[in-house]
Amino acid sequence: MICLWGVHIEREGEEAIARLYLPPAGVVPFLHGLGVGEAMLLQTCNRWELVVPDSPRAMARVGSWCEERGGFPGRIYRGREAFFHLCRVVAGMDSVVPGDTEIVSQFKTAWRQAQEAETMGPVLLNVCQQVLGVAKRIRTCCTLSQGYRSVAGLAAWWMREQLGAGGRIAVLGTGRVARDVLRYGVQMGLTAAMVAGRRYEAACALTEECGGEAVLLEDLPLVLERTDAVVGASAAPHLLLRREEHAPLIAARGRPLLLVDLAVPHDIDPGLADLPQVTYVDVVELGRRRQEVWERRRDALVRAEEILEEEGSARYARLEAWYQRKHARPRPGEGVDRTVERRLA
Repeated sequence: MICLWGVHIEREGEEAIARLYLPPAGVVPFLHGLGVGEAMLLQTCNRWELVVPDSPRAMARVGSWCEERGGFPGRIYRGREAFFHLCRVVAGMDSVVPGDTEIVSQFKTAWRQAQEAETMGPVLLNVCQQVLGVAKRIRTCCTLSQGYRSVAGLAAWWMREQLGAGGRIAVLGTGRVARDVLRYGVQMGLTAAMVAGRRYEAACALTEECGGEAVLLEDLPLVLERTDAVVGASAAPHLLLRREEHAPLIAARGRPLLLVDLAVPHDIDPGLADLPQVTYVDVVELGRRRQEVWERRRDALVRAEEILEEEGSARYARLEAWYQRKHARPRPGEGVDRTVERRLA
């Protein structure tokens, strides 16, 4: 029925994600250009997952595309396994932060992009509806999403632990992740100091909601001078903070600096982590610090697995029955209108 090509940052590494990652403007042309009928691409800060029909043609086209980028480094799921994997993802069971709610919005974005590319056919539409149904029941029936529920929330919590109340944070980018980092940070007692964006109007809109000063990405020296932590959360295809350009500015600060990189590809040069004044974390490192969250939500995860087995099995059985009816070949004589034959007899 479906085939899912999946890459996870903790399993295959961030280089694998960056190699396959497509900027938002490139997703629709990519899906349309695959030429496999139905296709949907889910991209987040820690995963790259492509859902296509389980057919020789789709396998060959996706495989060829991946070979052009150095080969496919991940795992391929099929049928029931692919469906259950998607359910786990959308329910937040496979997230850096268990119960992550941001993934639902990201899944719906992938759905919308597939519609724009005209690759959301009846099979994928039915699969997506069933996946959301399973995820909704898991989130409704267990406490998986209590507390901070996203990578942005985990990042804000970690900065609060390091800086204490009143720490001044800046974000690079004006999208949903940047907004959530600021919103969670302010709730936890941090100060939203600056928003650096590609478009000044978008930066201003975010500061009106969360506070702070709006600047352009070209004003990074000012950001480094006035803040205690900088969070990379943009969709830029290249580094924004570079070691060779910004290390002297960081050294001249004379005080510690937190650098938190939530972007894929990186906004912040990992080489800056070598500077004595810098404490650097990215999505992978935040994932290592999530053990506390997992421990607190262990019982909820067990309950979520039970619901997934019950609800997911029932919904997949209905989905499979629908698919078989849709693709069943009629037996000789079935589905044939005999009215004309009777009239001629």
